[in-house]
Amino acid sequence: MKRPFRIWPVIGVVLALGACGKGSETRPDVAAVPDGWASSPRVEGVIRTGGMLVVGGRTEPLGRVVLTGADGVAYAAGADAGGRFDVRIPAWTQDVVLDVKAQVGQIAYPAPYRLLVAADPRGPIALLAIGAPTRRLGPAPALDAIDTDGRATLLSGRSAPQSEVSVGMAQGRPVATDAMGRWTTSVSGAAGAPVQVGNATFEPPPLSLDGETRLRRLGGGWVIAWGGAGGARQTTWFPDPPA
Repeated sequence: MKRPFRIWPVIGVVLALGACGKGSETRPDVAAVPDGWASSPRVEGVIRTGGMLVVGGRTEPLGRVVLTGADGVAYAAGADAGGRFDVRIPAWTQDVVLDVKAQVGQIAYPAPYRLLVAADPRGPIALLAIGAPTRRLGPAPALDAIDTDGRATLLSGRSAPQSEVSVGMAQGRPVATDAMGRWTTSVSGAAGAPVQVGNATFEPPPLSLDGETRLRRLGGGWVIAWGGAGGARQTTWFPDPPA
């Protein structure tokens, strides 16, 4: 059974990732996070420099952040006294999806999202979380991404901070932006229907939940179908940024 979407901020919010009707799965290497102790890292940006990528953000002061790829290779860095961290990783020749966690001793505190980095500099860099809107970090048009689980559709984007932007499929409606200029909203209708954001119109391709976790070009943008715990599936489409 597919779980419905909940519109929550991706950063700093722990998501319940299990599918409906299944008990939660406990990983032996991950402990529950005691209140007021350690929080998951907050990735704020990725910078390409030479043959390296610098993943920057904030976590617990003097904490340690670990990024792990599908091959199991981990890259880590310590945060300064203000909680700022920069993890340097290779600029791979293939797209990668990285697990992000804070490390305290032998205990891991995983972030509720995964970091997608396209090998193509024109491709998306974003935070993916099952049941939540994608948080795009790199350049994008008025629409950052469309997410669907086959039942519900989420739109997300950026505009002027603390303002309103008209968003919709058949008819736009005002959506408020936060202090960083980000907005999210749910819409009814198929995920492949045209989307209006302000004066811009986007025509996404039909989005399927099937297929391997692989970023590919589709419909004037990039698409990835991916999965989370309990078999939950989500597909995300990223329209191309302005030339």
